[in-house]
Amino acid sequence: MLRKLIELSKDLVFPKQCFSCKAWGSFMCNKCSFQLQTIKHQRCIECQKPNMLGLTHPKCKTKYLPERLITVFKYQQPIIQQMINTAKLAMIPEIFTELTITAITKIETTDLLDNFALCPIPLSIYKQRFRGFNQSLIITKIIAQQFKLPIDNLLFKNNFMKQQKKLDKQARQTNI
Repeated sequence: MLRKLIELSKDLVFPKQCFSCKAWGSFMCNKCSFQLQTIKHQRCIECQKPNMLGLTHPKCKTKYLPERLITVFKYQQPIIQQMINTAKLAMIPEIFTELTITAITKIETTDLLDNFALCPIPLSIYKQRFRGFNQSLIITKIIAQQFKLPIDNLLFKNNFMKQQKKLDKQARQTNI
């Protein structure tokens, strides 16, 4: 009951508005959600060559790469960038919730998720305390609940690193 009252209060003070068309009620209205471009063909995370299941090719595997990565949206879409950046910088975790629910509706087949365990990417303690949430964990919990997948918290972050977003590919690899 208290949680619903808090949510209602937040909606009254900070009403949700579609990032694209500016309609009120949600961060992504149904009309704009329908227009989002999705990634039809998964790729190897390392070489970017097509791979239907998003698996890392055997020749590309290293001990630091995930075995598999499934991508729903192209980050290059301005609305996706704007939503992610606003959620992180303005500290609005609900944006990630809505974006994840939208992504789930775009997944055309659950075959991609066979024998899948989800592993959220951890934040540094500093980032977690500053932001108050870990977007990766929010996304992971929603997907796990929807598709009844296990969550494996096998990763941890024990030191502060530079933001990957601000680095080129070579610098990102060194930063890890």
